[in-house]
Parts: sequence; C-alpha cells; structure tokens
Amino acid sequence: RAGSASRERVHAELAEVSAQLAHAQSVGEMAAAERTAERTAARAQLRDLEAAVEAHQALLHEREEKIDALQRELDERAQAAAAAGRPDGEPTSEAVGREAVAAGLVAERDAAIAAQVAMAAELRLAE
Repeated sequence: RAGSASRERVHAELAEVSAQLAHAQSVGEMAAAERTAERTAARAQLRDLEAAVEAHQALLHEREEKIDALQRELDERAQAAAAAGRPDGEPTSEAVGREAVAAGLVAERDAAIAAQVAMAAELRLAE
C-alpha cells in the first residue's frame, strides 16, 4: 500500500508538472506569435514610410523642375526687358507675379525636404 500511494503521488506530481509545462509552452507560443505579429506590423509600417519617402522625393523633383523652368523664363524675360531698354529696377507686374510663384514653389520644396527628413528619421527609428 505504501508503494501504491507513493506511485500515485509521483503520478499526480508528474501530471501537475506536465500541465505546467504545457501551459508554459502555450504561453511561449502565444508570446512568439505576438512578436511575429509585431514584426510584421513594423515591416508594413516601414514599407509605408519608404513609399511615402519615395512619393515625397518624386514631388520634390517635380517642384524643382517647376522652379528651374520658372527661373529660366524669368531670366529670359529679364534679358528681353534689358534688350528693350527697360531698366532692371522696373520689373513688370507679370515678372513680379512669376517671382512670387517661384518663391512659393521654393517654400513648398523646402517644406517637402523637411517632411522627407522627418520621414527618414522615422525610418531610422522604425529599423
């Protein structure tokens, strides 16, 4: 009888240890699944940020092209005005308007650069 009771106690302890082990394994698997989900979400966020940076770079390039085109046009008009004998100190209202548009585009470009720098910082943090 003493041996039988001892075996039953050992079996009960083994069953308890097995249950604890199964629970720990289940908790570990859940934690691993959570980490995998977090990594997947972080990768998706990183891809989104990279796409946003690419879009900003394209926008920046487009604005720089507009600025360059406006600057060339302003230079051509200034040369034409000089050839027509108008003093440089008297720009036409059209030239003033174009300079304002160019200044606005430069400001937009600078804002796009600042946004791109901020996104690059976010990318570095996300990595």
